[in-house]
Amino acid sequence: MNYVDNQIIFMIGFALLLFIFPIISTIKKKKSNNAKEKLSNNNEFVLKNKEMIEKSLDMNSQELKSYRIRTLVALIFFIMSLASFIIIDNKAISIALCIIMTIIFGVCYVSYNNKNSEKYDEIVQKTLHEIDSDFSYSPNAGFTEEEYKLCLFPEMCDRFSSEDMITNTKNNFCYSDILVESEHEDSDDRTYYITEFAGSLAKINIKNTNCRIYLGSTKEKFIFGKNDYIRINFENDEFNDLFRACSNNELLAYKILTPDVMEEFVNIKKNTYGDIDIRIIDDRLYIRFLTGNTFDSKLFGKESEKKELLQSIAILEEVMKTMEKVKGIIENKNMD
Repeated sequence: MNYVDNQIIFMIGFALLLFIFPIISTIKKKKSNNAKEKLSNNNEFVLKNKEMIEKSLDMNSQELKSYRIRTLVALIFFIMSLASFIIIDNKAISIALCIIMTIIFGVCYVSYNNKNSEKYDEIVQKTLHEIDSDFSYSPNAGFTEEEYKLCLFPEMCDRFSSEDMITNTKNNFCYSDILVESEHEDSDDRTYYITEFAGSLAKINIKNTNCRIYLGSTKEKFIFGKNDYIRINFENDEFNDLFRACSNNELLAYKILTPDVMEEFVNIKKNTYGDIDIRIIDDRLYIRFLTGNTFDSKLFGKESEKKELLQSIAILEEVMKTMEKVKGIIENKNMD
């Protein structure tokens, strides 16, 4: 096989890769969307309150109609001011028009965005209170980077952010969106960031553990062999197929991860979507979900906003229900 043949084979292979990757990505996205819809359609709270939630969002959309109209009108005039460079010979007038219309459009857009976020947050808070009156919602609060790093998740974390904190004072449950990014430099020494993880993190305080247990995807590189953590296998084959486990205290890990606890973790993995990482860190249980950004308001695409809010509520309720069950199982056992 000569050089030309090798080049042709390489180009065909490269073209196939360019064609295959988007298809794989589309299939994965469709699978994830189907899982989200299935979870939302099977969630009792969502089924019971779907009409109320959708009605609240529709009313919100009507209240914001005047803000949308002002923003669109300002956008049209801004575009017309750009066209004035062609129509009007006097460039000074065109520049002045562009500056004025840019300011007007900016003010209208910011006003619409702020009002939309404010109204959406009120709907989220109202919906959470329907689930449990002890829920509180803080859109601008979240987990700290220090707490996140204690969980030793496998991705690089050079930049961390967290928002949309939901707390329940009755059971010390917390839930928040997280974004993890790694820092890189290009050939010109310019810094850029790559998203390593975009999802949600949930936490609940739990007694009678006093050790560290790490449950991660069976595909990921893990921390076995580091810091005295050892790999643990269980008699539950289904659990072993879904999670890789390690701990700094093998005996206590076996006492904590009993069959009923493992069953709850298997169920939450099956009933939700995406990869799940579980950590028990010194009397705290964490579960991390690959959900993308949840409880996210939209300026446009209100039907999509309805669907995503229902899905966000469904995953939140499913997570808290599972974590409360696990908390109850462990705390009711004698761990001495």
